[in-house]
Formats: sequence, C-alpha cells, structure tokens
Amino acid sequence: MHLTLKKETTRPAGSNILQQQARSEAFVNEFNEERPHEALAMKAPAEIYTPSSRAYEGLPEVEYPFHDRDALVTACGRICMHRKKINVSTVLAGQRLGITEVDDGIWLLSFMHYDLGYIDLEQRTLQPIDNPFGTRLSPIEVHPSGETEISNSSPFLRLPQGLPTAIALGRIHIHPGIDNRSPNVGAACCTRRR
Repeated sequence: MHLTLKKETTRPAGSNILQQQARSEAFVNEFNEERPHEALAMKAPAEIYTPSSRAYEGLPEVEYPFHDRDALVTACGRICMHRKKINVSTVLAGQRLGITEVDDGIWLLSFMHYDLGYIDLEQRTLQPIDNPFGTRLSPIEVHPSGETEISNSSPFLRLPQGLPTAIALGRIHIHPGIDNRSPNVGAACCTRRR
C-alpha cells in the first residue's frame, strides 16, 4: 500500500503544495471509495465502514494519586519546582507529570505509569532512565491448535493496543509463550520473519 501511495501521489510530484495536496486527496478518495480490496471480498472500505455509535470525548485528565505532587510541562519543555526550572522535553509540553520524592532533594518524575527519570533539585538536572518505555510483552490468546491470529473487523487500519506495529503488519511471527495464568494465553515473541 505504501509503495502504491508513493507511486500515485509523488511520481511525478505536484508543482506546488496545493497540487500535491490535491493528488493525495484524490488517492485517499479512490483508495477508500472506489478501489476494491481483496481482504474485503472485493469491496471498497467505504461500503463496509460504519461510524461508531459512541462519540469520541477525548482522553481523561492524567492523575497521579500516589505521587507527592504533579507539575505541568511548559511550552518550552520545563517544569518548575521550588522556584527552580528543570528541563524535561518539549515533547511533553502541556502534559501533567507526577513527582515523588525518593530521597532528600531527589525526585522521581513519571508520565502516566512510566518513570522517566530522577530530578536533582540542587543541580537542577533530570537524569533520565535508560529506556522508560522498554519492551513489553502483551498477552495474546492462542487457539488450542497453537495458531495465533490477529483479526480486525474494521476495513480501516487499526492496530491492537499494546502490540508492536510489526506484528499487525505481519513482519514478525507470534509464538505461544508460557504463562501461568491460563493455558490459552501466550506472549508475543518479536522474531523477524525471514
């Protein structure tokens, strides 16, 4: 799909941004409204798609009930603690972070349930944790036959939450893992398909 998108929208490229935008919109319209898809029994996505009956209301405010306090990251990527400015990241601008004192003058900084690093108030620095988001294995149901399946009733691309993108795109295998909770639950094993 990405190669088709590239060929049809950028070769040749539009003369200006408006022409390029028009080419992209024409491709999206054809892809969703006209072009049949084999995975959809030769129907176009628009023929199958039905909007959700629930309105999207956004995400709830992030709260930190088990932290000593919270702080809002400024547009320039800083938080202010005890009249000291600590650089965090502009990526988190506008987000609320949880702060917990772990030692005298040393604070643990968290975003949602991820620990980002430690703040040293005396030096006004944030010492990041190596990889706060790390690799996490999500449980996946495994059929009794040992086959694992990722299915999606929506004709539009939607990835299962918590699974690596590569699984949903078929770039890696899913192998049953060992889990003491249930014999029908496995874990994703990220091994590249050759």
